Amino acid sequence: MYSEKTRNKSLSSNGLMRAGNGLFSKDRSGIAAIEFAMILPVFVMLTIATVNLGHVFFVNHSMQRIAGETMRAVTYGELGMADAKKFADAELQDLVGDFNVDIKLLPNGTEVEVNIIAQTAASNLIDFPFANVALVRPELAVSLTNKVITRFDPAI
Repeated sequence: MYSEKTRNKSLSSNGLMRAGNGLFSKDRSGIAAIEFAMILPVFVMLTIATVNLGHVFFVNHSMQRIAGETMRAVTYGELGMADAKKFADAELQDLVGDFNVDIKLLPNGTEVEVNIIAQTAASNLIDFPFANVALVRPELAVSLTNKVITRFDPAI
């Protein structure tokens, strides 16, 4: 049979235990650094993707708000079509990206339509190939249609 001393000696010669202090207690071979180096790119990519996705949600919400304000101004006769387009362009200028604003009176003459389209790739804050929201959703679009009201009437 093996004595305790022989057993400890054979374990330490295999690298499993050193001087009776426990498994891997003095092993400084850099395993943690290797694991960190393997996981770091994944965490960086997830962080960048989260930032970009959050910004795309913000841009989409801002587009909806601006389209609603523009629609309200046109339907109540506060702004004409050209002035409403200038208003929407000026509001969208603060956001990152390229936007296409289209405001038109529908053929029936009683409804107005406001469309705002943005390319998602231009809305990314951090350009990173694998964390790009444009891979999932290439464009953001907001479209609102409402009846034209020529004068303000609280009863309507």
